[in-house]
Amino acid sequence: MARKNLSRRLFLELFLFAVAAALVIATIITAVCYQTYERDMSDSLLDRTEAVAASLDAVDADYRVRDLGGLAMSDVRSTLVDPDGVVLYDSEADASTMENHNGRPEIEGARTEGSSVSSRQSATVGEDLMFAAVKLDDGQVVRLGEVKRSFPAFVSSMLPALLLGTAVEFVVAYLIARMLVSSIVKPFDAIDLKHPSVGSYYEEMQPLVDRIDEQRRQLVKSNEELRRAANLRREFTGNVSHEMKTPLQVIGGYAELMENGMVPPGDVKHFAGLILAESRTMRSLVDDVLTLSHLDEGNMVGDDAPLVDLSQVAIRVSVRLRPQFEEKHLSTQLLEESKHPEEALVRGNEALLEQLVYNLLDNAARYSVDGGRVRVRIARSGDTVVLAVDDDGPGVPKEYRERIFERFFRVDESRSRETGGTGLGLAIVKHAAEAHGGTVHVEESEWGGASFVVELPAAVA
Repeated sequence: MARKNLSRRLFLELFLFAVAAALVIATIITAVCYQTYERDMSDSLLDRTEAVAASLDAVDADYRVRDLGGLAMSDVRSTLVDPDGVVLYDSEADASTMENHNGRPEIEGARTEGSSVSSRQSATVGEDLMFAAVKLDDGQVVRLGEVKRSFPAFVSSMLPALLLGTAVEFVVAYLIARMLVSSIVKPFDAIDLKHPSVGSYYEEMQPLVDRIDEQRRQLVKSNEELRRAANLRREFTGNVSHEMKTPLQVIGGYAELMENGMVPPGDVKHFAGLILAESRTMRSLVDDVLTLSHLDEGNMVGDDAPLVDLSQVAIRVSVRLRPQFEEKHLSTQLLEESKHPEEALVRGNEALLEQLVYNLLDNAARYSVDGGRVRVRIARSGDTVVLAVDDDGPGVPKEYRERIFERFFRVDESRSRETGGTGLGLAIVKHAAEAHGGTVHVEESEWGGASFVVELPAAVA
């Protein structure tokens, strides 16, 4: 069925193309024939006019009107005009009633060039005429005019021949189109859609076969990516469920003990604190999941994003995290390399950038040893603003430096549980950097810990 439809379409296009070509050729031939007709008529009329002018030059001026009127030219209009433009004689009208002819193009042309030919509608006879005018020796102008067929009239005279030629062209086009379609469509049967590169077909069909094979591979790849995405979505859902299960169990267990009066009055505050801590963990997890969801949608950073001073963002985040730094007696160095405010300007979502910096500093505080060091470096490098957060914690092994930004990936599962966190912080950092057109990577700090480096496109104030 598909081959039959293809055949019909090819036949129709080839047939219509042949018909259109025939019509174009017929139009061109007709136009050329009409131009030839006009040229031949012009040459013939000018020759006759020059012959009449020669005969009039041979006689006295007083006898020219008589001789011109005596010429046997039933199909030709003759006119004699004096040097002042006054019509002395006209074979089709009373010369005394005719207006001055100095404005006629053929008369003007004859006075300047000696002879002239023009085509126009005559106001006297109301028909399209071709005029040929020749200047006589004494300045008078003799003019002959002949009715000229218009283009529509000329086409009408050729219509029988044109119709016959067009009909023959239609028949020939039909037969040729049928043969070409049969020849063109036949090799398509040799294409095996499951193995398009195998088989016998025209060399000219190679790009089509390659395209089919490429699309087949792309479809297979797309299906694999869809399956992978579905697996990642299921894995992400499972991880979220798993991460929420623990705090929910703790909250439910402690709440049940308190409800049943099994908690001594002196321990109620302690149990309430545990419930509050677990609820905060759940809230952080939900917030991080929502943030990642918005980042996946790609609508958090617009094209008209405002200017953001990354150094001010780092200062605000350090103030928020000061209790955490002080609790672990961390030595902090902030904005060590930021000399000028314009060096830290970027365009983006300020809240999202603040979360990016917060996650990096919070991560550094969690994994630094008591009494350790945390440093924030912000510097301009060409068209890039570089933000680096260094710590002296255990660092990240080289084999995990790519995976560390995956959702819920933990290098040391037991230590991660001890330090807290949702397991989504670095994933948010990566997606936030990419949303701003930047990148993030981790390397070893000069103290042996981890150094997280974020590169963002710089902005001009």
